[in-house]
Amino acid sequence: MAGRSLNNIDASTIPALKDCVHCGLCLPECPTYFASGREAESPRGRIAALRAVVES
Repeated sequence: MAGRSLNNIDASTIPALKDCVHCGLCLPECPTYFASGREAESPRGRIAALRAVVES
């Protein structure tokens, strides 16, 4: 599976970044957060990072 770069994010992805309400319900189910315990490696952390890039 080919990865995406920030240069070719589909326009439909950008509105989806706003769907996260930062509730944290995803944290217990996220294997990367479970392994690291780092917010930046959680779905909500990754969404926040992408939003910062898109909005800059």
